Amino acid sequence: MKKFLLNLIAFVSIIVLINEITSYFINPFNGAAGIEKKVEYIKNDTTTYNAILFGSSRLYRAFNPRIFDSVLATNNFMSYNLAAPGVTNPEVFYLLDNYIRVSSHKPEYVFLELISFDIIKKKWNDVPKYFYWERIPYYSFCLQYILNSNDPLSLKSKLLWLHTKGLAYKNTRFPQFSSFFDIKPQKKYFGEDEQGYLPVEDTRGIGDEQIEFRRERFNNTIKSLEIRRENLTNEYSLEYDSTWLNPYYYTFLVDLIEEYANKGIHIVYIIPPRADTFLQEIALLHKLPSDHIIDMGNPIKYPEFYSEEYTFDKSHLNKEGAALFSQKFAKKFKKQILDILSD
Repeated sequence: MKKFLLNLIAFVSIIVLINEITSYFINPFNGAAGIEKKVEYIKNDTTTYNAILFGSSRLYRAFNPRIFDSVLATNNFMSYNLAAPGVTNPEVFYLLDNYIRVSSHKPEYVFLELISFDIIKKKWNDVPKYFYWERIPYYSFCLQYILNSNDPLSLKSKLLWLHTKGLAYKNTRFPQFSSFFDIKPQKKYFGEDEQGYLPVEDTRGIGDEQIEFRRERFNNTIKSLEIRRENLTNEYSLEYDSTWLNPYYYTFLVDLIEEYANKGIHIVYIIPPRADTFLQEIALLHKLPSDHIIDMGNPIKYPEFYSEEYTFDKSHLNKEGAALFSQKFAKKFKKQILDILSD
């Protein structure tokens, strides 16, 4: 029995090692849906982008580079929205690491959305999107994050099982090489200005059958936005509690700032509006350097981002809301970071 277990461990280790090695020779974004197309587009684009943004649909649908850049026109600023629907934590760090690894152009700034780690996808392991990034370094991140969190044991166990299963899926399914050789730009990912921004409204008619349903559901349950706004207002009104902070996560984010500073890249973490909870992010606001984190999610300071006027559904701004967000984000970035660093 002992010999069998040792052989099994050796076999599994070899499989994992082979997958880790081959991961460096295939498209690291294979499985990442729109991001794969966006990265290929940027690689063939002659534009020099000062900033690249990574995040989930909250920023994919809210960060309009054209408006953001227009506010920073005197700084000759150009940005690109590399966010996509359903991006998770730590997938967002995997995307950043591999974009910098394969790209010949290094931006001056990288905007990274702070995404809740405790998001559990119903189809977590059913499609490549939810396990393509589960390599050893990021699985290790998951383990340490879970072990250092204050989550109940039941949630810790569930998250641990899901990520372990994701790692197993990653290492037992052969890579799909087809998209590596056949990456065709698709307008639906890039938006009208081809800078990666696509409002939810413009998704209709090009394949997303859930858009109309989501809008109708929101219209029937509009009070859900009010409840979210009230809950977040209460969180921002609380006295800071250090137990909100995951110490491993904080150290990881600080180390990431230093790691990319050595590459000449300034990391800026973003708290966008509309998350379910911001306790962890509020804790990070108290700890991270102010020139490396921008908070746009506070409903006390930005009540407009939680108003029906600028809403598509509970989690996303509409076109008008995205325009306002991009404008205010640019002004805050300029005042809080850009002007100070240029002095």
